Amino acid sequence: AVNTRSCYGLHVGQTCTATCEAGYRGLPTNISCGRDELFRGSAPSCEPQVCEIPAELQQPKFNAELCNGIKQGAMCVARCGKGYVGELAKLTCNLGQLLGRLPRCEPRACNMGQPWGMALNSSTCLGKRTGESCESHCGRGYRGIGNHTSTCMSDGSFTAIDLKCHERRCGSLSSHESYYEIFQDPSLNSSSCNGTL
Repeated sequence: AVNTRSCYGLHVGQTCTATCEAGYRGLPTNISCGRDELFRGSAPSCEPQVCEIPAELQQPKFNAELCNGIKQGAMCVARCGKGYVGELAKLTCNLGQLLGRLPRCEPRACNMGQPWGMALNSSTCLGKRTGESCESHCGRGYRGIGNHTSTCMSDGSFTAIDLKCHERRCGSLSSHESYYEIFQDPSLNSSSCNGTL
């Protein structure tokens, strides 16, 4: 870890500087060549340089906790983050940087807790993956009340919704375009149909 190349070929009375090799940290020291043709001085104290986790590996889809504090020449494994699946990757610490390809990670598909209920249609939630949202709605003849948006979470389940589907009322028969043709017979009483479900 010590670089003494500047001391090669040194003559009596001359001084050179010893430094740390690339990838190591430490203060340089001076070494001199004495009249007895022996070197005098001490070598620098060199510590392996720590590699920082790059920003691209700090994305939620990656998990690089095993690379925290890794030092020069060491290797570590980066995995997929929670809610993602794929291949891990081996990285090497060199000159303060982690070298190697990133893990190949894809969002995990949600297969638990898909919204359901009477007259509830949540077909748009099929195939949703981590972080994606979908909207449920009530079927024909029903009206919905409540939150209808659900999100696919990292554990493979959907967030709950409180959407309730209620049957719609049909209104008054007198508003029907054929009312006077169909119900002109005075013997018919259609008043009980107004507002039926």
